[in-house]
Amino acid sequence: MVSSEGLVKILDFGLAKLAGVGGELFGAGTIDLQTSAGAVLGTVEYMSPEQASGGLIDLRSDQFSFGLVLYEMVTGKRAYQRTTKLESLVAILRETPEPIGSLSQDLPIPLCWVIERCLAREPEKRYISTRDLARDLASMRDHLSGPQLKPLKTRPSNLPPQRTGLVGRDLEVAAAKELLRRPNMRLVTITGPAASEKQGSPCN
Repeated sequence: MVSSEGLVKILDFGLAKLAGVGGELFGAGTIDLQTSAGAVLGTVEYMSPEQASGGLIDLRSDQFSFGLVLYEMVTGKRAYQRTTKLESLVAILRETPEPIGSLSQDLPIPLCWVIERCLAREPEKRYISTRDLARDLASMRDHLSGPQLKPLKTRPSNLPPQRTGLVGRDLEVAAAKELLRRPNMRLVTITGPAASEKQGSPCN
């Protein structure tokens, strides 16, 4: 929830307990399934794969849940919403969410990259620390809220207009690298003003 002062407040986790104290408190929309590894407790649609399977969880599980919230915010739909909670649980364990870009094409690529990293099925592929995640989000916020470059007035061409400069944009460079690593990505084009020098920016 967002307060009148513009602050984000967590009002209810759905399930909560004091550190070191047994006995969970169940909220609406939670599920309690017994597995061989232990009890699976939580709101199904926002569980990480390791939580859904009753495994050990840590801060990277929270990143997955956070990624699911971001996914829902930017696409308008839940990543693993199914007809029943059991089907949603199976989807978390076995399926991959629909690509964000196909649902919301106007999103900045760095934001898609951050969300996809949070939703990595393997915990080791997510952020090592929450500080790293917060740093990427802050960097993206600063770049998107900064002054926007105006498109250059050039003769008609089939190339897209220049959007931003490349120098000093580490997050965008990282997003481009991520695109190039995707198995279905054949070409990533970086454009600039005519006759401009691209020194110091190898694309390998």
